[in-house]
Amino acid sequence: MALLISANPALAGNIDVLQMLLKMNAEPKTSPQCPPFVDTPNDVWGWGILDVEAAVIAAQNVNLGGIEGAVTDSTTSAPIEGQPDLHAHRQRLAADRRLGRDGGYSRSLPAATYDVTANHYGYLPKKPGVAVPAGATTTLNISMDPAPVWTVSAWWMSRAPAPR
Repeated sequence: MALLISANPALAGNIDVLQMLLKMNAEPKTSPQCPPFVDTPNDVWGWGILDVEAAVIAAQNVNLGGIEGAVTDSTTSAPIEGQPDLHAHRQRLAADRRLGRDGGYSRSLPAATYDVTANHYGYLPKKPGVAVPAGATTTLNISMDPAPVWTVSAWWMSRAPAPR
């Protein structure tokens, strides 16, 4: 982190962007030692092996922008509260892992184009794309569709033992 801040002092105190730079510049490594969690991140390699040179170059060239918006139910337009997973690349967007009462979120990000992934129990996932320009904040409101609901029931017949 100190190396990245020395490469770009404007990153001092911006922990989320520093973490994102580290994650984006790590070569993913998988491991069969941690089943079933063999993907990235995992307990052996974390996010992978850091390419320090690439991370420093990325830090020197980072131009910050921002993203903000609200996550709502597409049928009622009501805000979705709770803990939806919102990620841009590998960066969590909801600062405290919970959205506000209005379903809102806000985050500083390096200027780039991102695929945002929104997941929440009871809703179909959304994967909108968004461009975050340097020095500006982009608004991305996400309207999530409720997942279909099925009723599952079982019917079986109890069979009494035959009389002796």
